[in-house]
Amino acid sequence: MELNKKQFQGNMNIDKALIFKFEKQLDPQDLSASKIRAKLIGYGEISAIFELEAMPGVVFKRMPMFSNVDEANTYSKKYYKYCEFLKQAGVNLPKDETVIVEKSKTLTVLYIAQEKFDSKTLGNKVIDILSEKEIKKFAHKILETIYGVWRFNKSNTDVELAIDSQISNWVYIKENPNPVLY
Repeated sequence: MELNKKQFQGNMNIDKALIFKFEKQLDPQDLSASKIRAKLIGYGEISAIFELEAMPGVVFKRMPMFSNVDEANTYSKKYYKYCEFLKQAGVNLPKDETVIVEKSKTLTVLYIAQEKFDSKTLGNKVIDILSEKEIKKFAHKILETIYGVWRFNKSNTDVELAIDSQISNWVYIKENPNPVLY
């Protein structure tokens, strides 16, 4: 596994060597067998989401395997382009970074690292503890953001964005009036 600097983008300064070591010895059937301590925290639509004890404050989405590094690089570039379009539409996103690990000539893994938020700040959890006034404000901000995506699509003939806007994908940050799409 050779580290190719062109394979990485982002703004988190992830310890890529640790990700390479983790993936090299990973048994996806038994995360507890890993020499690098990891904790599974959930599943996305197509990814396993976990955190590494050695990198607090970061969650990793391990995407499905790619046939080669070029395919993973293409996906990574499209991911970043999509994120840029979302930002142009007014969507607040977490810090992120991709890491590509070539396991063999025919198996490549893409990790999407994102800043970790306290699970208590996820929309489906926070609505149980906020006041009615705060819930309405939070929901209004989410709807404003979704409306921003709709406006972006209306004014853009080349690209049409879609987001999974279920409440559990939004992070409430008291100090920031704009929720984060997680």
